[in-house]
Amino acid sequence: MLDFIVIAVFGLVTFSSIVLFYHHYLSLWFTRESQRQCSLGGLFGIGTVLLMLHPVEIAPGLLLDARFLLIGFAGLLTGWRGIVIALTLSITTRLFIGGQGALIGCLTLLLSAGIGLAWRSLQGKLTFGPFWRFLAFGAALSLSLITVTLFPEPSRASAITKALPFLVVLNMVGGLIAGYLNISVREVAKSRAYMRQLALFDDLNP
Repeated sequence: MLDFIVIAVFGLVTFSSIVLFYHHYLSLWFTRESQRQCSLGGLFGIGTVLLMLHPVEIAPGLLLDARFLLIGFAGLLTGWRGIVIALTLSITTRLFIGGQGALIGCLTLLLSAGIGLAWRSLQGKLTFGPFWRFLAFGAALSLSLITVTLFPEPSRASAITKALPFLVVLNMVGGLIAGYLNISVREVAKSRAYMRQLALFDDLNP
């Protein structure tokens, strides 16, 4: 139980740190959108690697961690450029770690990335706000966890009954945090733009 809580907290902290570092520092260094997508995808890939180095082993060679959360949001926030970089880093690392769950782990990464990309293409058609949009995405991202049914017994039963509920909650909480960060970052961007306008223009002169 404690192990699952640790990987959930570690995953959420890693995700939040990546998003905040990118928006407050890295995004200001690049002027082209493709550069920003690639840099953010690289950050998500590195974060995923860090998470995979601290997993919960539910059976020999069968590892669980919060990789799907970061890769899913990499697809959502970075598009195909960023997700290619993130997947290259994360899948290479998972195959290097090995174990009988390596292929299942790579499949989970691919499914999470696909859900992120699909949601990215659909979100423009959604009418509700960013907070609820990210919450719904967290729920949709949980579909990638169907790969736990591919675990051999008795690991499958253990993953479904013990790990799956925590991982679904992790997705939902991650979605809520993403919504909060998105709103906060937008407010900071508006504040910066307003301060820049005040510095460059005199409102008293037409």
